[in-house]
Amino acid sequence: MGGEACWTLEENAQPHEAHYLKLDCSKARSVLGWKPRWNMDTSLGHVVDWYKAHLSGKDMREMSMQQIRIYESAMSGN
Repeated sequence: MGGEACWTLEENAQPHEAHYLKLDCSKARSVLGWKPRWNMDTSLGHVVDWYKAHLSGKDMREMSMQQIRIYESAMSGN
């Protein structure tokens, strides 16, 4: 997001459910045969690009459609 973006880990006690709130794709993998197609760096890069576009006031429908086209192109090998 830029040089000023950062995060810190809070050392205070977290809500009880915080230990249960995590992404788990095991069911999608076992039931649907799903698997991730992009690595974490690529995926997060597109998320950051989306938020930067949103913050700058760009047309978010077009941005989303552009990212879908990028994904489809990457998946087809083009």
